[in-house]
Amino acid sequence: MDEHPLDTAYRKTSYFADTPAGRVRIRIGEAHPVLDSLLTARDHRCWAYVTAHNPGSVRLTADENRARHARLEADVSARGYEAFPGEGVGDDGAWPAEASLLILGMPRAEATALGHAHAQRAVVWGSVGEPARASQAVGGRSGRTGCHVRPLMPTPSGRHATRRDRSTGMLARRPPRRGPHPARTTPGRHPARTTQEAA
Repeated sequence: MDEHPLDTAYRKTSYFADTPAGRVRIRIGEAHPVLDSLLTARDHRCWAYVTAHNPGSVRLTADENRARHARLEADVSARGYEAFPGEGVGDDGAWPAEASLLILGMPRAEATALGHAHAQRAVVWGSVGEPARASQAVGGRSGRTGCHVRPLMPTPSGRHATRRDRSTGMLARRPPRRGPHPARTTPGRHPARTTQEAA
């Protein structure tokens, strides 16, 4: 089966980002141990790489692209994510480099919705230990339930306990048990008597 043209274009691009771990180069289909280490150090499991330049693969002027990138930066900042600047550079050099953001901890659904909001055809996304991939940008809900779970306070046993709130879908801390549950009895029945009580 032939590769989708969108996949081909994204595979023939390098996605750079300037991070505390140095300048990172991301390629579709490849793993990135340095980026994985950065994520782990910041208690994240995934990342997204998004641009707002040239919406729908239609080339805009440099001023138009700068304005769009400023709006993307404001959008990501308002969502509370840590992000690092970078640029996507095509292998053939046919298009100017596109200013972009490497966003830590953003689930895939939110990343694709963010790309859709900024009129992109796709975004680049990945998680710890997995190769980077191109994900089609689509609208929809953008809840933070995909991959980012910060460490919770340990229970007395030393384990982290979580539960998922059914109303929001978000992970929340499960309060530790205060002690053993009292014995339960079946309604309408008496607890079994001991041998001494029966005597």
